[in-house]
Amino acid sequence: MKKMYYFAATLLVLLFAACSNDHIGRDDDDDGIVTDPTGEAWISLDIKTAAAKALGRALNNPDKEMGTPAESTVSKLRVIFFDAAHNVTADKSFTVGSDTEAGEPGQPEGILGTAFKVPAASKRILVIANPSPDLPTNVSTYNEFNQAIVAIASLSSPSYFMMTNAKGGLEPSLPNGDETDLTLYNSASKAESQPLSIHIDRAVAKVRVYTDNGNIAANNLQANISEPGWVLNATNKKYFPVSERVKTWMEETPRGCITPFDQYDLGSYRKDPNHDVQPLMSDPNFTSYLQEYNYEMDAANIASGAWHPTEISVNNVEYCLENTQTAEHNVWAYTTQVLFKVIYSPKGLVTPDKNVYDNPADNVNHGELMAGADWLMVNGGYYTWNLLMDYIKAELLYKYTSEDKDPSIIYTAALSQTVNKYLVAIGTPEVSIDRGSGTPEARADEVVANFNLKRSNVENYGAYRHGTVSYYKGGVNYYPIMIKHDDTDQVYNEFGEFGVVRNSVYDVHISKVNNPGYPNIPKPDPGTKDEDEDKYLSIRINVNPWTWYTQTEEL
Repeated sequence: MKKMYYFAATLLVLLFAACSNDHIGRDDDDDGIVTDPTGEAWISLDIKTAAAKALGRALNNPDKEMGTPAESTVSKLRVIFFDAAHNVTADKSFTVGSDTEAGEPGQPEGILGTAFKVPAASKRILVIANPSPDLPTNVSTYNEFNQAIVAIASLSSPSYFMMTNAKGGLEPSLPNGDETDLTLYNSASKAESQPLSIHIDRAVAKVRVYTDNGNIAANNLQANISEPGWVLNATNKKYFPVSERVKTWMEETPRGCITPFDQYDLGSYRKDPNHDVQPLMSDPNFTSYLQEYNYEMDAANIASGAWHPTEISVNNVEYCLENTQTAEHNVWAYTTQVLFKVIYSPKGLVTPDKNVYDNPADNVNHGELMAGADWLMVNGGYYTWNLLMDYIKAELLYKYTSEDKDPSIIYTAALSQTVNKYLVAIGTPEVSIDRGSGTPEARADEVVANFNLKRSNVENYGAYRHGTVSYYKGGVNYYPIMIKHDDTDQVYNEFGEFGVVRNSVYDVHISKVNNPGYPNIPKPDPGTKDEDEDKYLSIRINVNPWTWYTQTEEL
């Protein structure tokens, strides 16, 4: 079952008062509204959480999750004002706790700050909480400010999270999301009686991964599963300080917009800097691609401490920049994904004559491979090297004996030929399986001995996949899990079904691991659609005060 949730957006309530130079401090007009753009305005800040909408199919109940104190604390504010043409009129910064104008932002309720002045020409506002040092300064227009930024400084830390206008544009707005002018007053008291509410949300997404009760091997007759762990892969390197909202495929249907903090029904999806223009993939070193994305291609480069556990834990969380794409680009290369790994140890191993394989010297006890031992998958079957040699000998013995009886019939010896192709792929000469001389058994023993001479080449080459052969070093298996956003079973790979969006929590629940994964981490693949390989996983994803999304995967 796929569910979607939202991280509770933070609601920033801004109280404005404005007046011309001639009206500062006057409180004798009936409504106190000032239209003269030559004066100054007052603003008072209050930060609190937002209210949610009614639930829909894709949202969890509840559809939001309150942020932790670190995820919700505001220590600094940057408030930029613009005129109707989006030219900057004022750019102010405050420190919570020392500048009374900042008030005491809080979740769910904050304390109002004291009023301060802004130019009365101000018609729009942008609020940035905990602003990143990457943000541009001394800008003159909104477009100049809201350019794509390569994230050098983090937008999240153990003590702060950057947040900006949840609308994905400037405020204030009409009910349909169109911009409108600030209402300015000639006194602070009148402004405080007519506050302007603005939602802000965190500029990062949040991902967690769980295995059901830590028992993902339950009812798996093929293998024992151990040591699960995960990291994020294919994460974005760039972000917009404020990202434009857009509707998913499902949000364009009669179901409409259902996420709790899409205040104006503009859509839960966003446009990031590489949303519709993806990097070229022709370079074998992925140079252009790696300018846009963080991608782990070699497990040896991932520190052991970077792998997150899959139980409820403070370490079972990772934050990343939002990453969205067009429907055309719903492919493995461009979709942020969970890279899940386990030690997959086959059981039920049998000899060629169908007896339980029991060979402690080969790390097999009563048909079960010990955790952490190497093994191979060849043409869909599971083998240790020694067991594979037993099968190769059996097929060669049958081949030679049968061909001796009837030379007109040539038997293919599929296992031997497949292993030979693998040897060539890793740069090792193949083994001749021609009939040769001697008895069928003697020749079969000779060929197996020649294969055994290649064993160290295979082991030293390590984890690899070629054709229908996979070599699992240490039994480690990798599973890429594409993170789902507004997923639906009505269509495949439609717009907005995949990706991660700011201020959203995505919970991925892995209920079973039924099948082997990859022996090593797949390279970025622009040719594999996000929904093409459902056979590998069973997943549930949640997004959260954070919007909260959930998906369940069976691998």
